[in-house]
Amino acid sequence: MNHPTRSRISLIALLAFAVALPAAGHSGRLSREQERALEIHDVTPEFIASMAALGYEAAPSQLIAFRIHGVDERFVRSMRSLGFHDLTAGNLLAFKIHGVTESFVDEIRDMGVDGVSAGNLIAFRVHGVDSRYIREIEELGLGRLSAGNLIAFRVHGITPSYVREIEQLGFDDLSAGKLIAFKIHEINERFMDEMRDMGFERLSTDQALRLRVWDVDADYRDAMEGLGIGRLTPDRLVATKILRVDRELVDAMRRRSFDEISIKRLLRERSHGSHDYHDEEMWDALVDLVRDLTSGAAARW
Repeated sequence: MNHPTRSRISLIALLAFAVALPAAGHSGRLSREQERALEIHDVTPEFIASMAALGYEAAPSQLIAFRIHGVDERFVRSMRSLGFHDLTAGNLLAFKIHGVTESFVDEIRDMGVDGVSAGNLIAFRVHGVDSRYIREIEELGLGRLSAGNLIAFRVHGITPSYVREIEQLGFDDLSAGKLIAFKIHEINERFMDEMRDMGFERLSTDQALRLRVWDVDADYRDAMEGLGIGRLTPDRLVATKILRVDRELVDAMRRRSFDEISIKRLLRERSHGSHDYHDEEMWDALVDLVRDLTSGAAARW
């Protein structure tokens, strides 16, 4: 037998929900399970109305999640006082779940990381970007990093020891973007040893990345040497990769003059249109390679 007082309270609550939920933008009848969940998690008509007044006309499931994780009027207003006026319901929940608090926001801003979005803050918490990590990275002399770079550094495991390792390999023109690319493409001591064995004692960051991205190794260098296409510098080797140089192409090019070749068209044809342009260094390398192949200069090196 149901307790009469409890039954009376439940009835009053359900009647209140029947008014509050439509007013908050929720249409349709509640299931018995939803009714029970709202009551268990103390989703009161007053709570529904307070969130709706702040612009969160949430579905019952979100209202329950708000209660479980402690998202309420006070929390929303505290975030708005920090400048976050357009947080979604999902943002609010993620802030609470991952610990994006007023003090954490202040900590990040005190480090000089400006213009940090709600998504950035959530990612900071998820990946462990905090004032200590930011300070360690800034002490390496990389300058002030963007929120996106800080996240990428953490995601790819770029630590102070990794940066020092890369510097010891002879690279002194490192930027945040280059370090991320180095980590992604596994440019490390082993790779640089392979390059030195090929005779490339000193490479720029761009050259190292191009050689790695285009998978240029000793076997490939030896195959190109067999074609007699001249001195194989790092950029020229990459150029041969881009143009997919083989014996058939070498023989065909030597029957033509440089003036009748459209390098851009050749580039599109040989790379199936996927490489219409390159940086200035690689463009020069491509031009020199085509000129040597058509003039026969390469055979005289």
